[in-house]
Amino acid sequence: MFWFFLLLFTIVWPRIASADTARLLPIKDNTLFNDSTGALSSGSGPALFAGNNSGSNTRRAVIGFDVASQVPPGARIDSVALILNVASAPNDTPRVIALHRLLSDWGEGASVSSGGRGAPSDSGDATWRHTFYDTDFWTTPGGDFVSAATASRLVDPSGSHTWSSSTMTADVQLWLDDPNRNFGWILIGEESSVSTVRRFDSRENGAISNRPQLVIHFTHDAAPPPALRLAPSYPNPFVEETRIDFEVPGTLQTRIDVFDARGRRVATLVDRIFSGRGYATWDGRNRAGAVSRSGVYFLRLTANGRDRLTRKVVFLR
Repeated sequence: MFWFFLLLFTIVWPRIASADTARLLPIKDNTLFNDSTGALSSGSGPALFAGNNSGSNTRRAVIGFDVASQVPPGARIDSVALILNVASAPNDTPRVIALHRLLSDWGEGASVSSGGRGAPSDSGDATWRHTFYDTDFWTTPGGDFVSAATASRLVDPSGSHTWSSSTMTADVQLWLDDPNRNFGWILIGEESSVSTVRRFDSRENGAISNRPQLVIHFTHDAAPPPALRLAPSYPNPFVEETRIDFEVPGTLQTRIDVFDARGRRVATLVDRIFSGRGYATWDGRNRAGAVSRSGVYFLRLTANGRDRLTRKVVFLR
């Protein structure tokens, strides 16, 4: 009877839509410094820069997240938010920083610039000219990206700032469905004016709480996972013998032990490699040649030495 209801439960139990949140740190970030030779980068520096400082001293930040490793395949992306912390700016005037979806892969090398001037590019760095220094190149210097902004917002000279839009949600959905097209975003500031640059904390920044973060809210189908099961024994209470139905997900070392109320093992009913459904019986009158006393006992199912379930059973002599 137990297995009939278990089978019925498995057949009629619907797939449940489960809402979840993933919080991702970047897997790479970098700054592109406007230099025609690609000599400057900051792949492993503590900061990212976007905007213009003076004259042609333009910087653009690139950032990437591994969505497919953190969100289950087939999930629906409901909303996303990119959170960046501004460490400093040249003045108090709020400036627009826009996100654009990148169309080419790029790298993060070992170059480190603590300030906004950049450091000598290292192998694999993204630069104004290179996707990977110094062998692979952007089609267009300064980065290959979708011309229409994914999201934009006014950014103050300090503090935490969040970008969120339906287009960002669509970008992340694309990256989940087709990870081969996930090249991240580029941050572009107001480049036609001077003193518009913003310094953001990067993924290498010493203040962990200030590092970039991508928050993804998503919905996915959650089917009931296979589980270890131990059914109530029958009959219970019992006088002579009781039956214990159980199920093991997969093929695992399986034990069913009987303990008395003081925690002493009085019998081992199963101790072998087992897979799927099965049952065991316990004759409460016999315990290693001796006779068990009436009382409360506990059945414990253990799989793989870790997962455990316990049921109470009453023996009446």
